[in-house]
Amino acid sequence: MSIFQPPVVTLYQASSALQPGTSATVGTVSSVIISVNQSRYQVWICNTDASAIVYLSLGGTAVVNKGIVIYPKTTFQVQNYAGAISAISSAANTNVAIAEI
Repeated sequence: MSIFQPPVVTLYQASSALQPGTSATVGTVSSVIISVNQSRYQVWICNTDASAIVYLSLGGTAVVNKGIVIYPKTTFQVQNYAGAISAISSAANTNVAIAEI
């Protein structure tokens, strides 16, 4: 019987604009929160707000009630996507935490 060994995770500088462990403020107008990064392997976006809903678009303009939904206090994760990510929120000044490797 072999012993399970968890994988080693190494965080790298993600881009000149965003680094692992950064954050962005999302408003009621779509904006790019993560730039194109051909070296990106994985990204996590956490909606840290208690009540606002965040909507994402991979490579396009984010629209309320469409696309990828991040409910309050939940996280979205995607692998093998190097394009830009845009976001819009149901409320102004919604904070999201971002990490990418």
